Amino acid sequence: MDDLEFATLVDLAKEASLSRGPIIEIGTLFGYSTQALALGKGIDQELLTVDAFSWNPIGIPKWRHEELARKNLVFLIRTQNVRLIVASNEQFYADWDGRQPALVFIDACHTYEQVRIDIDWALKVKARIICGDDISWEGVKKAVEESFGTRYKVIGDMWIAEK
Repeated sequence: MDDLEFATLVDLAKEASLSRGPIIEIGTLFGYSTQALALGKGIDQELLTVDAFSWNPIGIPKWRHEELARKNLVFLIRTQNVRLIVASNEQFYADWDGRQPALVFIDACHTYEQVRIDIDWALKVKARIICGDDISWEGVKKAVEESFGTRYKVIGDMWIAEK
């Protein structure tokens, strides 16, 4: 995520803070985009970041990956109403309490099938803002285009669904 995408995510979280409901991030990795979302959201607004820690680009074990993400996010978790949930996207969706999210940011698995599952869930729960990263990946682009047609915009490598 570059500086433009980071700033865009902060702005989207600010927009989402005007609505009730949590902000949900699917795919924490090391927590950089989580920090952008936390910078923009309201202090009382809950931010849930979800990751199964099944993959990382540096090949560290799952337990070390989770530990590193928690350490990167410790201030946000302790003071900014951020919660790190260790689960697959499908586990998280099965356990969801039905609240309408203010924003869903999708940046976990980049296969068409998994991105489509994430988008379909965000549409099902009527998320007010649906966005994600890595539109340059073939599977991501296909899922976004099938879900939204031309009703999305691209900033850097991020996509944002338009209502």
